[in-house]
Amino acid sequence: MTKYIEKNGLDGVIDIWESRWKHIFESNYYFIEEYINDLSKRKIIDEILRHCDIENKNQYLEKLKVLDDTFKEKTVETRESVTRYSGWGSDDPNDVFSNLLGFKVEKIDKNWFYFGVPWARIEQWGITENDLT
Repeated sequence: MTKYIEKNGLDGVIDIWESRWKHIFESNYYFIEEYINDLSKRKIIDEILRHCDIENKNQYLEKLKVLDDTFKEKTVETRESVTRYSGWGSDDPNDVFSNLLGFKVEKIDKNWFYFGVPWARIEQWGITENDLT
């Protein structure tokens, strides 16, 4: 992804995020692991905006707000990070694998996108009513 960012800049990363979340909602079958991988693209955008000096930053923020609002409309909030439902994350602080790879995601504003699943995927991914807020 680093080489892609260097070549295509923030515009390219935002375009990838937009195309991936459209795929999330339009695809007939979609694995939760793919979803988490695609969410990492949204996380990369946050990191770029937070840590880099971006020209016309407000323009990017406006575009991202439109994408995020649409994403939120098509998802339902979960009590736990979606990484928990994939087997990639764990609530166990002794789970070295999850903690080492950083798949345990805390619910804070900057990670909001890890706490929602597409309505159409709830049953497919085995998420129950108790998992939703």
